[in-house]
Amino acid sequence: QYKAKLEQIRDDLPRKVDIIMQNNARNIIGQFKLRLYNKGTDGEGKLIGRYTQKTVYSKKKKVQKTSFVTLKDTGDFYGSLFLAKRGENYEITSSDPKVERLFEQYGDSILDLTEQEIAKIISDIIVPQLNQILYDFSDDLVIKL
Repeated sequence: QYKAKLEQIRDDLPRKVDIIMQNNARNIIGQFKLRLYNKGTDGEGKLIGRYTQKTVYSKKKKVQKTSFVTLKDTGDFYGSLFLAKRGENYEITSSDPKVERLFEQYGDSILDLTEQEIAKIISDIIVPQLNQILYDFSDDLVIKL
């Protein structure tokens, strides 16, 4: 019975990870937005770019950041971000119609998480919640014995 329960948990882990990811999508996207807004870097850690003088002038009038590209002007792009599962992987994507133009201008890695962000998601979100699932399983087993 114990072996069957362990096999069930093993087989159910991908679904559990899916649930964990979806339940934490807002937090994951929030980490991404903070990096983009505070550092202006893509998933490879490279600065996306600098604004032209014309854009700097316009952004100063709106009291917005001007030191590097943040991809935040009206907030529509940031508001359009969501977490999507593609095969076995997750990615941040956007429903904003201008996203293809942003890829062309700034590169495909503008929506990527950095290696550090991925490691933080795994260590701070996924592992503790999977550990809780295993802990709950072991509690059930002890109670039944």
